[in-house]
Amino acid sequence: MPAISLPDSCSFDQAALAEPLSVIIHASRRANVAPGQNILVFGVGTIGLLACAVAKFLGAARVVAIDINRTRLDFAKANGFASRTFCLPHGDKAKTTDEQLRRAKENAQAALSEFDVPTGFDVVFECTGAEPVIQMSIHVSDSL
Repeated sequence: MPAISLPDSCSFDQAALAEPLSVIIHASRRANVAPGQNILVFGVGTIGLLACAVAKFLGAARVVAIDINRTRLDFAKANGFASRTFCLPHGDKAKTTDEQLRRAKENAQAALSEFDVPTGFDVVFECTGAEPVIQMSIHVSDSL
């Protein structure tokens, strides 16, 4: 692939976001993000914040976020990335697969209740890579 030159007005900080932003744009297209949808973003690090921003740009009716870090969630809400947030409780690591799956379902139900979305979200972006969150993301989707 040929190299693409960045304009002189583009800072290195801005350039560093080009690849993660392109991944989120591609994921949004694959997920058919459309105006009026309810979007849930797991993890509000750099990638999660970009997912929130793209979803809002594409006309999502509501963008909400979940993380284990209250400071990140407060930042996401205060800066308009998410309209509501939910901080997952910290717990001991599950000792068995069955326990891990049970916790994922329980946490998913707590999130759906918190956001008042009983049937699930239209699109879910999992931006953590953490196995329990990946499992939880399946249970908050309306595609089940």
